[in-house]
Amino acid sequence: TINQLEAKVHMQHESISRLISDVKKMNDAKNQLANHVAQQEKALERQSNMLNEGYFIIGTRKELKEAGIIAGNILQKSRLDLENADLTKMNKVDIRSFSEVIEIDGKKAKILSQMPEQSYALVKEGNKMKLYIKDAALFWSMSKILVIQKL
Repeated sequence: TINQLEAKVHMQHESISRLISDVKKMNDAKNQLANHVAQQEKALERQSNMLNEGYFIIGTRKELKEAGIIAGNILQKSRLDLENADLTKMNKVDIRSFSEVIEIDGKKAKILSQMPEQSYALVKEGNKMKLYIKDAALFWSMSKILVIQKL
C-alpha cells in the first residue's frame, strides 16, 4: 500500500510539474500577446494622428507665393500648388480638436483651398475677419490643408 501511495504521489508531482510548466508557457504567451497589443495600439495611435493631421496658412498673395503655396507668374493665372507645399511653413493642427474659429488680421480674406462652402462661414467683425467652422468633419473632408489669403 505504501508503494502504491508513493507511486501516486510521484505521479502527482509529475502532473503538478507539467501543470506549472503549462502555466509558465501560458503566462509567457500572455505577455507576448500583451506586448503585441501594446505595439498595435501605438501603431494605431500614430496612424490616427497622421490621418487627423491638418495644416493651415494665412497670408497675403505675396506671402503665400513665397511659401510656395501659390504658383504662376504675371503672364499666367495664379493657382494653388499644394503638391509642392512646404508643410513646415504651415501651422500643424489636429483636426479632431482644432478650434472652430480662426481670426484673420485684415478686412478681407478668401479661402483658396477646396473646403465645402456649407461647412464654414467667413465673417467680417470690426477690422478682422473670422472663419467659423460649422461642420469640422465636412470642412476637412476635401483637403487637410487650409489656405487663407488676406486681401
